[in-house]
Order: sequence, then structure tokens, then C-alpha cells
Amino acid sequence: MSFLLHREISWLSRGKSLIRLFELRNDVGIFLRNNDFAMGEKLCDERWLIKLAYFGDIFLKINYLCLSLQGKAVTVFDATEKVQGFKKKLTYWVESIKIESLDCFPLTKRFGEGLESDIPENILTEFELHLLHLIDAFNSYFPNRLHENIKENV
Repeated sequence: MSFLLHREISWLSRGKSLIRLFELRNDVGIFLRNNDFAMGEKLCDERWLIKLAYFGDIFLKINYLCLSLQGKAVTVFDATEKVQGFKKKLTYWVESIKIESLDCFPLTKRFGEGLESDIPENILTEFELHLLHLIDAFNSYFPNRLHENIKENV
């Protein structure tokens, strides 16, 4: 029994829990509604599901960054280059959302294509604002001068 339980939830440790919840939204929603959990209604709400898909995409990207920064072979130079590259990607993603392109967010794009109408403009604006907040957070934790100082001191 413990092997099955471990096998069934092993995806949690891979940073894909939001994507997995999105993929299982119908089954999880049925279970939650049958057991009188209010959360079950959220899994029927298209606006909420669009946001879940977006956060699944973003968390997966951040998880890939975190994994790429780990390991004995990763130097401080590698890490700073990867963080700088990720910051540039964030800026690119903001620009993509401004022109309503979701190519960088495959789960969100796929879900949006299945909707009867386009993803509402106010939700795209929320995504844009979220990405701008991420840029601010990355800039405060990893300022450009830190990257420049590392390059100068070597």
C-alpha cells in the first residue's frame, strides 16, 4: 500500500503539483463536489482554471531554473548567467502577454484555445502584473550590479 501511495504522489516532489491538479481537474472536482468541499466549484470556473494553468506554467519555469542552479558542477558564473537569462525571459513574457501571445505558456495557451471566447483582457493584465512583480523580486534579490561585480572581480 505505501508503495502505491508513494507512486501516486511522487509527482509532488517534481514541482509539478499545479500542472497535475490542472490535468486532474475534472476528477478532483467531482470528488470535492461529491464530498461537499467548496473548492470543487473552483474546478468548474473557467476564470479560476485559466489562472491555475498560468501558475502551473510559471511554477514549472521557476522550478526548472531552481534545478539548473543546483549541483556540484554549477559555478557562481553559471548561476548568475542563468538568473540573468531568466530575468530576460520574464521581460520577454511580459511583452508576449501585451500582444496576447501565450506561446510561452503552453498549458495556458492550450486551455485558452479550448474556450468558447478569448481569455479576458483583465486576466491577461493580471498575468502581466504578476510577471512585473516577479521581475521586481528577481531584481531585488539578484541586482544587475551583483552580476557585474562578479564579472569584474574575476
